[in-house]
Amino acid sequence: MSLDISFINDNAALNKQCEQWNSATVLALDTEFIRTDTFYPVPALLQIYDGKHCHLLDLTTLNDFSALSAILTNPLIVKVLHSCSEDLEIFENLLKTLPTPIFDTQIAAAFLGFGFSVGYSRLVKAILDIDPAKDESRSNWLQRPLSPAQVEYAALDVIYLYKVYLHLQQLLNNTDKKIWVEQSHQEMLENFHNNQNPEHYFHRFKSAWRLSADQQQMLFQLCLWREAEARRKNKPRNRVMRDEILFQHAQQQTLPKGYAALTQNEKLSCPEPEAPLPKTAGDIIKQLKQHIEKTAERLNIAPEVLGRKKDLTAFVNSGIHHGNFQLPEALAGWRKPLLEESFLSIVTHWKNP
Repeated sequence: MSLDISFINDNAALNKQCEQWNSATVLALDTEFIRTDTFYPVPALLQIYDGKHCHLLDLTTLNDFSALSAILTNPLIVKVLHSCSEDLEIFENLLKTLPTPIFDTQIAAAFLGFGFSVGYSRLVKAILDIDPAKDESRSNWLQRPLSPAQVEYAALDVIYLYKVYLHLQQLLNNTDKKIWVEQSHQEMLENFHNNQNPEHYFHRFKSAWRLSADQQQMLFQLCLWREAEARRKNKPRNRVMRDEILFQHAQQQTLPKGYAALTQNEKLSCPEPEAPLPKTAGDIIKQLKQHIEKTAERLNIAPEVLGRKKDLTAFVNSGIHHGNFQLPEALAGWRKPLLEESFLSIVTHWKNP
């Protein structure tokens, strides 16, 4: 297969190419980076394919991304990626912006019978009947020059991605699922921003509800402190302090060295951790899960995109711990008309058999 590939490693060439991309309607994107012992991914390469030409942007030399940022936020150009959470980190840290509008082929595939969280290679095989090479996925993308095998691998990634997008878009056209996928992309971008919030990590401690109010506040402050330290030092969280050590400090009400520099965090209030459901709630969770599975089968979508166990738990929690069964935000939008009436009927029958 003959590939039309251009390597861009200076700002003037990038600005000139961005002028060409202004007339594009779809751009397939992928990034290559290294992330072994740093908090932030180290960007190496950005691949862009417009349906005709493939361009490899050298992120180790380029430093003016203003024209590229304008392209990536152009509302008339769809930006196509696959399982893009780590790619979004690159864009956020390097360009200080996120691509919009976005089309994630992994999300779309979950609505079209390809399964939940389907991998890129499997999706390419299912749609294009091609087995993409995997040999270079873990190679050193910071080396220069790139090897011919790396260049081919990087280019084909976005070329295949573009073709997969065209196929998925054709399947979605003129269906309700097209709107569902668009809403899911917006949810994904919102969740990305929420997950970047330093307060987010506190919620990952499932046993926080066992702590006293003072201990919970301590754990919250320690999470904020570690997040700030990890970002400041550009080290993984567990290199700053492991979760279990953080939890022990909270239990013992002791502060690690260096914490005093961040005492301003004490002004923030700790969010209340959710207590676990009683064992008697297991049956209602099971019934709700069965309803999700039946509905998903009827619609030929992955059950996980309709509702996950944590969403069902949040719904049941709203009634048991707060006195009023309400769909959580994760089950709002397009999911609400599919689930709300049935969910309320199930819990009503459970409460009043």
